[in-house]
Amino acid sequence: MTMFVPRAQGLFDLSAARVINDEGLVLIEEHRDYLRTIHADQRRAVSSIVLSPWAPSNTLSGGMWLRELGFAKLALLNRGVVLNDHWEAIKRERDIPLQTLAWEVGESEFAGTSLNWGSIFYRYVMVSEQDRTTVALNGGRWIFQPAADVPGFSLIPNQEAMYFYGHIGGDIPHFHHIQVTPPYRGVTMLGGAKHTVQFN
Repeated sequence: MTMFVPRAQGLFDLSAARVINDEGLVLIEEHRDYLRTIHADQRRAVSSIVLSPWAPSNTLSGGMWLRELGFAKLALLNRGVVLNDHWEAIKRERDIPLQTLAWEVGESEFAGTSLNWGSIFYRYVMVSEQDRTTVALNGGRWIFQPAADVPGFSLIPNQEAMYFYGHIGGDIPHFHHIQVTPPYRGVTMLGGAKHTVQFN
């Protein structure tokens, strides 16, 4: 029987020459754990109306799902060093409850930005941060804008982001087979004939 070796998480490193010290590596893992924890909490807290991997990407729940995957993609990009470089901006977005976003941001805004959410990290912009024209155009709702200086992550597939969260992957279960000692038994047939059965 062939031994199963699960596929390793992809390495999406465009900055291989960059040195990350031990302290930086510890901080990356802390940030990754934070993103996983908040993601799990949000999935439990909201319904599929707000967050759904099966919804079309141009709907509110589909857009929210792509946004969730964006956090994981940032954690995978360049060995996760992006989390250290841009943690303040990333944490600001991660800490906003999804129910709040679902209410404050217009549905048309989710539809409009969803085409780019697989590659660009967006920040929410409250009404108080918008100029009067933008507020009028968006009916007094929040909008999304690309987060300044946060790198794109278009090279990272959604599958890798779902693996980061633990939604997919895993090992093949091991099935224990019946063992008989000794590996043979004598069997008497209905007509009285005797046979020896070998177990494998």
